[in-house]
This record gives sequence, C-alpha cells and structure tokens, in this order.
Amino acid sequence: MEAIQTALGLEPAEPDFLVTLAYLHIDARRWSEALAAAQLAVERSPYHVGAINAMATCLINLRRVSEAAQALENALAHD
Repeated sequence: MEAIQTALGLEPAEPDFLVTLAYLHIDARRWSEALAAAQLAVERSPYHVGAINAMATCLINLRRVSEAAQALENALAHD
C-alpha cells in the first residue's frame, strides 16, 4: 500500500495507480474506499477496463447492482 501511495503522490492523476489502489482496497474488502479510487480512475480514463471492472465489483458488493450494470453497459456501448 505504501508504494502505491508514493506513486500517487508523484502522479496523482495516473489511472493505473488509482486502479491498483482500488484493487488493494477490494482485496481488503474496503468497498467504499475502493469505489472512490475506481471512480476517480474512470474520471481520468473513462474507458479503462480495469477501472470499470473495479467500480462494478465495488458497486455489486455495496448492493448497488443497478449502478454496476449501468457502468458495465456504458463500457460495452463504447467498445
């Protein structure tokens, strides 16, 4: 976790770093923190597959299934 925080300190807008942070939170089942990182990554890179997947995973685990489905449908529409 420390390494990714350092990387984000150097490049705070880098979507790959944000996605990595999201997955670290997912692994720890910190859904809200993971969702925040994934959403920021999607804002920076709207069609980043890892970010969209992380966001959908969090939304499902937060019982926000319709939002997860919408995020995935939007991603497929732009594929």
